[in-house]
Parts: sequence; C-alpha cells; structure tokens
Amino acid sequence: MPRRPRIQNQRDAQSRLSRRHDDTPAPKVQTSLGVYTLEVLDKLDDNLFLIQATSFVRRFAKINRNMVVLRHNKRELTLINPVRLDADGEARLLQLGGIARIIRLAPNHGTNHDRYYIDKFPQVRRWAPARSAADSHDPNLPVHRLLTDDDDAILPACHVFCFQETAQPECALLILQDYVGNLLVTSDSLQSHQANPLVNMPVRAKLAAEGMLAGKIHISSTWLRSASHTRSHRQKALRGEFERLLRLDFARMVGSSGTMVYEGAKEGTVLAVERTFPIL
Repeated sequence: MPRRPRIQNQRDAQSRLSRRHDDTPAPKVQTSLGVYTLEVLDKLDDNLFLIQATSFVRRFAKINRNMVVLRHNKRELTLINPVRLDADGEARLLQLGGIARIIRLAPNHGTNHDRYYIDKFPQVRRWAPARSAADSHDPNLPVHRLLTDDDDAILPACHVFCFQETAQPECALLILQDYVGNLLVTSDSLQSHQANPLVNMPVRAKLAAEGMLAGKIHISSTWLRSASHTRSHRQKALRGEFERLLRLDFARMVGSSGTMVYEGAKEGTVLAVERTFPIL
C-alpha cells in the first residue's frame, strides 16, 4: 500500500522529503500506466493546494508531476495540470471538495488524465487553450471553454496568459495572492528542478545532462524544440513571448513537474530567459 501523504505547509513539503532516501528501485507492484502516487499535499492557502505525485517509467526512472488545486464556494475544486492519482490519492483529493473543472494548460503530457476525470465525474468541465495535436488521439475529448489571453473572468483572482508564438496552443495561469506573492502556474515552459527530492538518480542525471539544474528556473531544450518552428523562430519569437510573460507580477512559480519556487520566481525567470536566449 502506498504511504498516506501528509498535508504540509509550504516549504515543509520539500524540506522533509529531501531527507528521504528516494533512490530505491521501483517496487515490484506498480500503479497502472499513467496513474501517479500522491506524495505531498501542500496547503498553500485556505483554498489553494499543491499536489505532488510520482510514478515510475520503465521501472527505474522515478518522475514527478504537479497539480494545483483551487477551491471555490467551499467545496468546488478546479484542477490545474490535472494528474490521475491512485485510489488513496484520489480519496485525499476528494476530501478537499468535489471536482468541477480541469484546466489543461498545454498538451505536453497527453490527455489520458483529462479523459479519466471526464469519464469518472460527468459534471467535470474541461478548459484548455484550444484543441491540440494531442487531442487528435481522442477526437471526442471536449473543450468546454477556450482559454484566451488576458481572460480575467474565468475564475476569481486568476489571470490567463496565452503564448501566441508556440507551435502548440499553451497557456500559463496567474493566481493573484498579494499578501504572499502571486503564483504563476505553467506547464513545461518554465520548470524548477534544482532541489527536487521526488525524482531518483537516473532522472537527476538526465536533468543534469540537459542543463536543467543550471539555475533555480529553467526553460527546457525539449520544450523549446516542441514549441518552436525553426531555430530563428526560437531565438526571436519565443524570447519575445517570455519578455511579455515577464510583464506579469509574480513571486512564486510551479510547473507541471519539478518543485515549486516559493520566492524570487520572477528574478529566476529573467535569468532563465537570458541563459536560453542570449542577445548576440
């Protein structure tokens, strides 16, 4: 049976996990493909939660995914970057409330998680920037609401940022929290892996080889290749996209994988842009 996760406050989640030995091989009995084990349920605010979950790929690579949970009207949940959890993790999620909608910011990790929530919970609405190439594998997967740039009406205290030059439709979501710092939620465009206790050594080695441990926040080369049409497009258009993103006011950031950045996220993003798109 998987460990029962604990609801932890902000940085306690990462600091306690960092003391665990996480390089053990995959268990003999694993969860089904695409199902993740809930490791951390981090209460960021009374109605804002971060779920960090893990799974094994090819039995030896332990990866993690992040799902942000917003709660409105005391019991109405919105899942951002939805991740399908195992039975124990799903039970803990549903203790927070009932799932009303899922927000898919980008198609990078497939749509099987979205399909699971829509099939199991018929009331769930799916919001996304647009139908993507990934949706073609499931042509009946609905998009009940299209996310559009500068849309402030989707949810209270939320602001939508849409990339306009990426090859696939993609968004980021800014959750406004003035008293602790606005939280920027991304898919794979911005990630932080420097101090990630949820992955094991094979994954850390791969991240290091790809240069993703070079700074607090990183723009991955894998994402760049999928988001850009040509090398020149990557240098000019995508740099402009991140310069536009940096007009937003945010202090914290969390991507669909890796760890959450609790402070200095905007400054870390500036450095990531300069490393990735140097002005020649």
